[in-house]
Amino acid sequence: MAVNSLMIHTCDIQRPSLVTTGRYHQAVPAFAPLATNVLCRLDEMSSRGGQSDRALDEAAHMYKIYLPGETDITSRDQIVNVVTREETFAGPFLIRSILKPHGRSRSHIEVVATLSE
Repeated sequence: MAVNSLMIHTCDIQRPSLVTTGRYHQAVPAFAPLATNVLCRLDEMSSRGGQSDRALDEAAHMYKIYLPGETDITSRDQIVNVVTREETFAGPFLIRSILKPHGRSRSHIEVVATLSE
């Protein structure tokens, strides 16, 4: 079965376009749409036994997002408007790591992200 057939959700990708100055004169990125209605799959990452409460809390909010292998995405981008069968997650999902296509998995990219609420 092709991995793309498992991508049953859609999402939008935003990229930082410029940096503005925040309330306390810190740099705040402004995001602009890069791609919309990208096929994807959102899976909540499960936690492993024997971890501390803090690790479990952090793991409870971690997601793996699968994207087509040709998707233009960097660690500075964010994923928003993830539409699943059950609900829509406005996001943003902040990218923690990206596993680029390699070997037999050239058909998809795996993104580990946290949901910022």
